[in-house]
Amino acid sequence: MTIRMWKVEEQVYKTPFESIAVKTLKERKKTPYKPPQSSSFVGRHATSSGTTKKKPPSKLKSLFPVSATLEARGRIEGLKDCKILATLKGVSLKHSVIGEDPESYTCPASDFGDAELAHLGFFASRDSTVQMLQEEIDHHQEGSNSDLAAHLRIWQGDVESMLREAVKKRQLNDWLVSLAPQVSLEFWREMAHLYAQQLMAEGDVRKAVSYTLISGQKSQAIEMFSSQQLHREAVALTRCQYPDESSQVQESLSRWASKAVLDGNLELAVKCFLANGEVAEAARTLARRSDPLSLVLSADLATSAGLDQLAAAYLQQATDIAQTATATTEKPSPTPTNGDAAVAEVSQSIDQADKNQEVVALSTAAAEDEQTENAEIIQENGRK
Repeated sequence: MTIRMWKVEEQVYKTPFESIAVKTLKERKKTPYKPPQSSSFVGRHATSSGTTKKKPPSKLKSLFPVSATLEARGRIEGLKDCKILATLKGVSLKHSVIGEDPESYTCPASDFGDAELAHLGFFASRDSTVQMLQEEIDHHQEGSNSDLAAHLRIWQGDVESMLREAVKKRQLNDWLVSLAPQVSLEFWREMAHLYAQQLMAEGDVRKAVSYTLISGQKSQAIEMFSSQQLHREAVALTRCQYPDESSQVQESLSRWASKAVLDGNLELAVKCFLANGEVAEAARTLARRSDPLSLVLSADLATSAGLDQLAAAYLQQATDIAQTATATTEKPSPTPTNGDAAVAEVSQSIDQADKNQEVVALSTAAAEDEQTENAEIIQENGRK
């Protein structure tokens, strides 16, 4: 038999807590840090990025917190509830009493009359159930759980008054408005319009416009976009709702053009004027650029609008600018630059415009000569 001996003080002692802590620390050092996933927010509701769906809450809030609390008071109180219900149903209790004094409690037929007995509305009459629901509604409204209170009020058929109360408190939402058709179509339109006003006050312009549009107020929906300087949206919506030649479309384009001029975006303003058929205004606006290419195009637009003198002035101004640019060139480069190409293009455009005017003049003179010859022939025939 072998006997082994050792000294306790020589043993290496580690408590379980210390060893677990050291192991956890080592695992943390080995595991690389992963940043949390970013999330994007749409409106007032948050959704996780990517395709990850928002998980539903693990436990739904109770619709009957008051009743649940009263039901959980214990076995003795539960027995008392049973005695009260038995008395309500006409059961004779010879050996059991409700309280210390058998005559201390009277049970009405349709109303318990006591908030501590509200949970018994599940087991009594309809009136008792309504009273119990009202206790639950009051509790939800005090706790800012208006959605839960709305469910209970819908069960009672109290939709109209519930929505009007939500309007006063500015607590309307998509779900509440969707309940309005239960009352009437006109009431739904009214709620949609009021909800649009609430959304405008909250800064949600696009959603406000959509609700205004479905309520049947097209012009007001367009005005909402225009008042917020969202002219692109206003024009698109107007095009969808009105014909091309309508005054509503022209007004939306005119507002967009005015805003573009103020912002210095003259090309965008010219597009709006051309879309409205205001060719002369488009020519005057584009000529404010005072560069040869813009002036030549302005001259063409002015000619199309019947403003020949204005077109000639624009062409002369473009010629002067092109000649000045050529004269100020000190050392011409062997290869043409972008500026030279622009000047050449302007000169070509001006020459083409002059040729067009000469052709028009020759055509007019030829027509006049032909008319004169025809008149002389007619006179000679008359003499004969």
